[in-house]
Order: sequence, then C-alpha cells, then structure tokens
Amino acid sequence: MLHIPQRSRLFELKYSLLRPGGKVCVADFYAKAPLSARERKLLRDEVSCPYCPDRHTYAEELAGAGFIVAEFKDVTAEWTVYTAKRAAEFAANEAAHVARHGEEVYASLAGFFATVAALFAGGNLGGCEITARRPSGW
Repeated sequence: MLHIPQRSRLFELKYSLLRPGGKVCVADFYAKAPLSARERKLLRDEVSCPYCPDRHTYAEELAGAGFIVAEFKDVTAEWTVYTAKRAAEFAANEAAHVARHGEEVYASLAGFFATVAALFAGGNLGGCEITARRPSGW
C-alpha cells in the first residue's frame, strides 16, 4: 500500500471483490505525528512512498470505500526494532553483499534500509496493521 498514491480506487476495488462479511488486512506505514518536509521527501524519493496518511485519514479512506474498520493495530515499536536490526545486519555484511550483488546494488539497498530505519527512529513514522470488513448487508 505504501507505494500507491490513490488508495481510494484500490480500496473500492478490494471492497467490490469481497463477499459481504469478507475481511481485508493491510500492513502499512502511517503518519503517527506530522511528518517534516525532510521526512516526506525521504519517503517520496528514497522509499517510493508518495503518500502517508495519518490514522484518522486512513480509517476515513477505508470507510469511504464502504469498509468498517475492525482493528487498527499500531506496530511501530516492533517495526522500529526490525528496521534498525535489518539495516545494521546488512551493513555488517557489506563484503558478502557486494560480492553477491555488486557495489551499486549494495549501496542502494544499504541506503534504503538505513533511511527506513532512520524514519522509524525519528518517531513520526508509524507502522500499522489494519483489519477491515465489508458489512454483511443483511
């Protein structure tokens, strides 16, 4: 989801594909707090995340497609630990990654992993797992 700027159309499509009572689960980034201009630029340019709504906007967009949000679980703490560990482990194994993928690919991935870890460590970017359902209709 984080790479899709026009989520409303995607949510409408998901809604149309579900039977009444069906559920959709989404794991995504969201803005826990207002993102700085630098954070928005990094998300857009380095992570290919052109749009990062806050919790309220995310729920509104799902509701606009007809969904009922059953659960919005904040998983920021877990994702912050995971992204920091992933970036550190990748950097610690530089020689093996360069040998396997080449310097350019290594540098690109190392930069991406470090950027995502820094964004989560900054405290404004959050991670969420959302469960929404299509109403039963009867």
